[in-house]
Amino acid sequence: VVGDNTPKSKIFFQQAGSCDQTLDALSAMKAADLEDKILMIEILSCRDLLIKDKTGLSDPYVKVKFGNKDIHKTDHILQTINPIYTEETKNTFVLGCTAMELYQKGGLYFKLKDWDRGIGLSKNDSLGLIQVSGDTLYHGFLAEEDYKKEIKISPPDGQADEAGYMTLRCRSISREENLSFQNKTRGVFKRLRNSITKNKKHISVITDLSLLVEIVSCQNLPMADCNRSDPYVKIKWGDKDVHKTKVVKRTCDPIFTIGTR
Repeated sequence: VVGDNTPKSKIFFQQAGSCDQTLDALSAMKAADLEDKILMIEILSCRDLLIKDKTGLSDPYVKVKFGNKDIHKTDHILQTINPIYTEETKNTFVLGCTAMELYQKGGLYFKLKDWDRGIGLSKNDSLGLIQVSGDTLYHGFLAEEDYKKEIKISPPDGQADEAGYMTLRCRSISREENLSFQNKTRGVFKRLRNSITKNKKHISVITDLSLLVEIVSCQNLPMADCNRSDPYVKIKWGDKDVHKTKVVKRTCDPIFTIGTR
C-alpha cells in the first residue's frame, strides 16, 4: 500500500506493472519534467570480458545505439579484459530525450567489440551485447544521486556461456548543466591544443598551458571504517587547495567519475 506521503516517482515504479501501464503513467506526468532533463551516462568499467586475442586478452571498446542510430563510441583500451573507461577514453555521453522516448525506442543497446588493427581481412569481433531498458534508465532521471548499476553482458550467439559484466552510471542533468560541462571540456582542450600548436617548435618554453588532470581510481586503500572506507581526494598546489572530489561511499577501490568531480 502506498501512503499519501510517498513521492510520485516512487508511486510510478510501484504501480507500473506492465508496459501499457508504464506508458500511461509517463503520459500523466508533467511534460516539463521530462523535456527539461538530459540523461548523462557514463560507461565506467567492464570485467571478465571474452578473450579474443592470441595474447589471452582483448582490446575492448563500446558502441551505443538508441533506436536505429549509433549515438556514441568509446575509444578502445589495449590488452585487457577488465577495462576502466574514463573521460580520456570517451566514456561519457548525454542523451537528450523524454522518458517516453526511452520506452518507445526500447532503451539503449551497448555493443562491446574487440578492436582490431585492420590487418588483412580481419574485423572487430563481438564481445557481447547489453540492452538497458527504459525502466532502468528512467531511474537515472529520478535518482537524487548518481544511479550506478552492474549489468550482465549477453555473449555472442553460440560463442560462450558467460561474457562478463559492464558497470554504468547515469544521472539527470539540466540543459544548463550540460551546456556548462560541454563548454568547459571543449575550452580546456582548445587551450591545450592552441598552446602546443603555437609553440610546437619549442615545446619546452610553453608558458600558458592548460592541463586537464583526471583522478581515475584507487585500489586497495586502507580500511578506515569497519571493513571499508569513504574515500575522497584533495589536491594542493603550492600552499593552495585547488580541488576536492566528492566522497565515494563504502569502498576501498573507488572509481572517480564526472559525477564525483
